[in-house]
Amino acid sequence: MAKLRLLSVIFLLFFNAVTGDYFIGINYGTVANNLPPPSQVAGFIRDKTTFNKIKIFDPNGDIIRAFADTGVWVTVTVPNGEILSVAKPTSAQWWVEENVVPFYPRTRIDRICVGNEVMATGDKNLIAHLLPAMKAIHEALLAAGIHDIQVSTPHSMGIMARSEPPSSGRFRPVYDRVIFAPMLQFHRETKSPFMICPYPFFGFNDGTLDYALFKDNNGVYDEATGKNYTNMFDAQLDAVYSAMKDLGYDDVDIVVAETGWPSAGDPGQPGVSLENAVSYNVNLVKHVNSGVGTPLMPNRTFETYLFSLFNEDLKPGTSEQNFGLFRPDFSPIYDVGILRKSQPPPPAMAPQAWKKWCVPRPDASDAALQSNIDFVCGSGLDCQPIKDGGPCYEPNTVRAHASYAMNAFYQVNGGNDYDCNFINTGLVTVNDPSSIPTLVVSSADVAKEIFRTHDVAFAGRPALYAARKLSYNCCNVSFAPYGDYWREVRKILVLELLSAKRVQSFSSIRDEEVSHLVQQVGNSLNSSINISALALALSNNVVCRVAFGKGSNERGGENNGEKMFHEILYETQELLGGFNIADYFPNMAWINKVNGLDKRLEKNFRELDKYYDKVIEDHVDSRNRIKQRDDEDLVDVLLRIQKDPNQDVPLQDSHIKGLLADIFIAGTDTSSTTIEWVMAELILNPRIMKKAQQEVRQVAKGKHKVQETDLYKLEYLKLIIKETLRLHPPAPLLVPRVTISSCKIMDYEVPANTRILINATAIMTDPKYWEDPLTFLPERFLNKEIDYRGQNFEFLPFGAGRRGCPGINFSIPLVELAIANLLFHYEWSLLEGLKAKDLDMEEALGLTMHKKTPLCLVASYYELY
Repeated sequence: MAKLRLLSVIFLLFFNAVTGDYFIGINYGTVANNLPPPSQVAGFIRDKTTFNKIKIFDPNGDIIRAFADTGVWVTVTVPNGEILSVAKPTSAQWWVEENVVPFYPRTRIDRICVGNEVMATGDKNLIAHLLPAMKAIHEALLAAGIHDIQVSTPHSMGIMARSEPPSSGRFRPVYDRVIFAPMLQFHRETKSPFMICPYPFFGFNDGTLDYALFKDNNGVYDEATGKNYTNMFDAQLDAVYSAMKDLGYDDVDIVVAETGWPSAGDPGQPGVSLENAVSYNVNLVKHVNSGVGTPLMPNRTFETYLFSLFNEDLKPGTSEQNFGLFRPDFSPIYDVGILRKSQPPPPAMAPQAWKKWCVPRPDASDAALQSNIDFVCGSGLDCQPIKDGGPCYEPNTVRAHASYAMNAFYQVNGGNDYDCNFINTGLVTVNDPSSIPTLVVSSADVAKEIFRTHDVAFAGRPALYAARKLSYNCCNVSFAPYGDYWREVRKILVLELLSAKRVQSFSSIRDEEVSHLVQQVGNSLNSSINISALALALSNNVVCRVAFGKGSNERGGENNGEKMFHEILYETQELLGGFNIADYFPNMAWINKVNGLDKRLEKNFRELDKYYDKVIEDHVDSRNRIKQRDDEDLVDVLLRIQKDPNQDVPLQDSHIKGLLADIFIAGTDTSSTTIEWVMAELILNPRIMKKAQQEVRQVAKGKHKVQETDLYKLEYLKLIIKETLRLHPPAPLLVPRVTISSCKIMDYEVPANTRILINATAIMTDPKYWEDPLTFLPERFLNKEIDYRGQNFEFLPFGAGRRGCPGINFSIPLVELAIANLLFHYEWSLLEGLKAKDLDMEEALGLTMHKKTPLCLVASYYELY
């Protein structure tokens, strides 16, 4: 046996030397305001150290992305604050879609840690939800087609009721059977490890320091097993092993999630010194990589993560701040044997010929930015320029004022990067903030690089001048900054309105409204029919009924109230989509007062706000009469969530109004403009119109109308709608994005805070991908697997990636049903005396692209029988 053990150890040492497959990883903590960018950290770990594993304490997209293609394994943590949320399967799916799918497998994510030392919090509710959250994340990974990422959670040694001698190790009573037995069963079934955080630093006393540091000592003898322990690390691991064995789970692997020793602390703090930190970590690395294992687990090598990579200056307590191996400039505090070669002194910064500015991060909240303003102005800096009447008062927004204050602080203090951190809400840029750097994308190849490879970096939204006003300071899904609020409200919107199941439940509403549309056309046969107005009324009534519980107006054609309602919508679209000089040159916002834009914005906002107030007031009254959940519309759901004290993101009235703006504005116009353009293209192309009518009438033969159950058979109609969306996308310039971190696209460096305009029309009419691109030819989609959902980057009518339009499921069924019934019941022609060449196909300016002049056609009955 002795020979066999010796051979095993020799093999492990040889294998490590040849392959570089070390068992030591590193915890990459970020509770500091002076750390280098993740891209530099990733390069340093890959090129300068032997670490091939890291563990991070939150789903930081910048860090995860930085380790793509480095070969370094990454463990990502679900923060404790998100455990209650991800215990719900739908939230777990969202978490995986947001934090794993965009990066995997280019980033070698191999494990998800759900929480960190949760048992030590003593929070019974959190502890009860820990295992359900682990299971939900595991199932979400499988649902995403990912089968090789483990799920676990790290535990402190506080889970032990008894750990001396090691063979008597037991988990805390009650928790052992109620919590740990089912958790270990989960680990056994999923082949994932039990993770622990042994810290001899917190367990030694005056007589056991050498025992804790792996130094020569007499050891501790365990009479029950006859084993002698020469270090505390082994004893702590074996105590956990004994507790697992007592429950019948000694076959589950153990991973050391954290261990380390501080190199500095408060004066007189026992055991804290640079010498002791070196002794513990150097000896630990040698011990783990030797493969000798522990007395109860011999010849085993434990995956072990040192704590930590950097000293973290924002942690409480001096010793807590000094567990790091490196300083922020990558110079070692001490070498534990993981450096590939001696480190040269950090290179001097190259002289910069350009100036740098400090600006707010795109995802920084107004509350955080206001705090930054208060801090800077309270520190004695002159803030008169951003006070009323000052030269920098306009635009009067928190973000604009924060830009001035943060940059003033940054410049006065010498332009050091850490003076722009502001608790991770500041960003150093070489782009002059008095103008906005903008990148226009007109290539499918570049769009693919953005949406597939760098989607998180491009997930920000600029706070556009008009959008700030009309979306209640960007409180809606369309314009909200990328972050927790956006994720939460988008989840609500999708689950309660836009999921396939919910959309299907609205089929009766679509059927009724389309039947009403057909009736309206029948009341105006052989005379001019405003298709644009009817399409807008149809779409608006469907949206208002499913979201607000009632139509926008009483029946009876386009009455004065309905006409005024539509005028408000058109004005909103024009204000949101029109060119605004303040969006690109913020210092010129004063022009909007001169040209009347501010006055138009205020008037439109008051009109919309009055409508939203009425909708909310009506729902508050109806909820007082007790409404069952099955009868709830979206507003009911939002009001219920608003009163729920356990919500991760509390909803205020302005948030609800922002979401109503999403539904009312974006939900209405997308469907109506598509119907308008489909009918216009069919009038211009009689051959295609006839072929479509033949298909519709054949499929619905013997019926009095086309039903939703018929739509899947209308293959040619679906091609027509795709071709219409190719030539007339709802948003020809997709809703602008802004980079939340710098990245490289096609060898081009795109700085953070760069405005991104994606020209969907240019991409979808690019001759590289589309033959005869300006010709309306539905057959081009025949036998091609091209859909609306952003997987084919030459076809992006609804955008792509995480900021793509979530309303596809909602919009397309209504468009298909409406067009099918209009073609089924009627023959269509232009007004008398007009020819196809006379039809005005010019587009109007706005967020969505509708016809500049309304589409007016003449309908006549088709004799069905």
